[in-house]
Amino acid sequence: MGKKTKASFYTMIVSILNSIMIVLFNLIYNNYLIQMYGSNINGLISTLTQFVSLFSIIEGGFTTAAVVATYDPIVKGESQRLNDILYTTKKTYMRIGGAITACVLILGSVYILFVESPLSYVHTYSLLLISVLTMASSLCFLSKYSVLLMGSNREYIQVILSFVARTITWIISMGLILKNAPIVLVYAINLLTVIVNCILAGSYEKKNYPDVTYCGTYDKSLIQGTGDVLLQKIANTIFTSTDLVLISVFINFAMASVYNLYYQVFRALLTFLTAVVQAPFNSFGQLVQTDEGKGKLQEYFEIYEHLVLMLSSIALTIAGIMIIPFVTIYTLHIKDCNYIYPSLAILFFSQIFMQIVNRPFGTLLNATGNFKMQNKQCLAAAIVNIVVSISFIKVWGIHSIIFGSFVATLVIVAANIVQVYKYILHGGMPRCVKNIVINYCVGCVLILFSFQMNWATQNYFQWIWQAILTSCVIGTVFIILNLIVDRKACFRVARYLIGIIQKKTNTTRSK
Repeated sequence: MGKKTKASFYTMIVSILNSIMIVLFNLIYNNYLIQMYGSNINGLISTLTQFVSLFSIIEGGFTTAAVVATYDPIVKGESQRLNDILYTTKKTYMRIGGAITACVLILGSVYILFVESPLSYVHTYSLLLISVLTMASSLCFLSKYSVLLMGSNREYIQVILSFVARTITWIISMGLILKNAPIVLVYAINLLTVIVNCILAGSYEKKNYPDVTYCGTYDKSLIQGTGDVLLQKIANTIFTSTDLVLISVFINFAMASVYNLYYQVFRALLTFLTAVVQAPFNSFGQLVQTDEGKGKLQEYFEIYEHLVLMLSSIALTIAGIMIIPFVTIYTLHIKDCNYIYPSLAILFFSQIFMQIVNRPFGTLLNATGNFKMQNKQCLAAAIVNIVVSISFIKVWGIHSIIFGSFVATLVIVAANIVQVYKYILHGGMPRCVKNIVINYCVGCVLILFSFQMNWATQNYFQWIWQAILTSCVIGTVFIILNLIVDRKACFRVARYLIGIIQKKTNTTRSK
């Protein structure tokens, strides 16, 4: 358990630091991109990226099933079976990458005829080609390394290598933007990121996993549950890869740029919180492989779930309050489009809050191999998302897109909570639901109240001080709130964190 906790902790910390730096990179990158090339170009690039991501459905959640399949041979030290799994994974990824490339190049040529691109057809198609080559290369060559690192609970290594690669290519991209290079050349650097990352990951695994050859017998039966994970993949892809496509078709690229700015900020927090939520995934997966681990499962999960709820409530409420002052400063020199939409703050808060709240329950179901339990709700949510988004898009514009995702996420959250407490854990569901509802409602009220305040924010320095003050107030409010609502859960989380700190301190002293 000590090693698993340490690995989860490393993964969480490294992922958080990585997400913070990547968010800063992206915000700087996109700000200069909009200033140099315009909101329409930014919207076009964001939309093409999402369009290509739609076809990740073909991957069908194979990565999740492959990672879960590696747990047993890694724990038992069965190198030959592990190589068979990794060889099967490698071959499957090559086929998936080829299928995605073919579909995008054919259907994409039709899609870009229906949107009013600010570039010529040839240049737009060139950007589409770069997008699909980046995704296909990542699948065919990089994903196989990721499966081994995640399965062996060294996901933090993958994050570090990815950050190094992104840093190198971000510097190159910024240099090209500042020199006003052709947008096709600027965007092509994304492909270089994948290449650098592959080199780094391959070198690391060759040195640290001498028994792993990625050669063996192709046997698809070694990787179970791929069909069951498919519906989860479809739902997730619809949630993450249809919004900008719908906006580009039914509205315009400028509004896609507006949506993408708000999405980036909340997505940054989603990434940050996901780093916390996903960190124990592989530990939970290995935990259930032993009888002793199964006995501790409920205790650890309840601590984990409540910690995630408190962190997400605090972080997302702060984001909902501070995003409008931030966007006001961020778009000060952008005159081709209005970016100030307070209503988007409350809608994005609602959507991302429910997505994060769902993660612990979805994580537990997947880590224990219970993929089928999420099939019905994922399929229903995917349908609800599309229907609601399209039904109201003419009336509510981009607001209907976010509202559709929020309603669909509610479907998954409700079903996953019932599944976890009915089949895996024993009792505690009413308390869990009560905590979620109260935290969400209080967050909404605080964000709506903040809209009535007059934020005299003129620069980033003032904004940072306001954010610090807001963070202290909101953090205090939610800590007191949760102590009142569920004191037992709060004390359990506090004891667990204090225990980790004490153990780390004692270890350091003994050394």
